[in-house]
Amino acid sequence: VVLITESGQTLRATQQAEGNSLILTVPNAVLALSDGQAFEAEKPVEGIDRISVTQADATSIRINIVGLDNLPTAAIVPGQGLVLAIAAEIGEEEE
Repeated sequence: VVLITESGQTLRATQQAEGNSLILTVPNAVLALSDGQAFEAEKPVEGIDRISVTQADATSIRINIVGLDNLPTAAIVPGQGLVLAIAAEIGEEEE
C-alpha cells in the first residue's frame, strides 16, 4: 500500500488489531482518488483476503487489511507519503 502526498511529507499511522483485521489510521490525511471515495482490493496477495482504504472522518484515512487465516502484519517503509510492506502471518500447522 502506497499513499502519496502532494508536498512529499511523511505520513504516520497508528495500528490496532481486531481478529484477523489489521486497522491502520492515518491522521491529517484526505483521500483524493481518481475514481470514487474508497479503494478496495480482493485477495491482493497470498494470505490476505482484502485491503480497503477509506476516509474515516474529515481528517483521517483508515486502512483495513484482512488476513485469510491470521492477523496480517504491516511494516512502514521509510520514504515520502506512507509505504506499507504487508505480509500474511503464517500460523503453525495443526497435527
